Amino acid sequence: MNCRPGDLAVTVHPTLTTLVSVMFAAPADDFILPDGHKALRQTSDPSWVCEAMGSLFPVLAWEKGVSRPALRRYAVIADRWLRPIRGDGLGDDSRTDVEQPQTVEAT
Repeated sequence: MNCRPGDLAVTVHPTLTTLVSVMFAAPADDFILPDGHKALRQTSDPSWVCEAMGSLFPVLAWEKGVSRPALRRYAVIADRWLRPIRGDGLGDDSRTDVEQPQTVEAT
């Protein structure tokens, strides 16, 4: 899987690119999102419940019983459409540049 809970990620779906916070793995059954909307998984692929980062960056969410997606604060997003932002540009468990040993020159 690309993401893990707590990651900041960018969606790479062709219909909408936005910044999200990955909250938790989406249950396989119907459930209610934190904003009270009914969640709808579009795929059986591993998915995450994500929160849009700010009102300028909504996520495209499918709601159960509604025929078209809406821009919402919370959505279920398949892991394959997410790319984590972890500060190292690698998107894996590698150490970040901040954690790398730095050489210091005496003056």
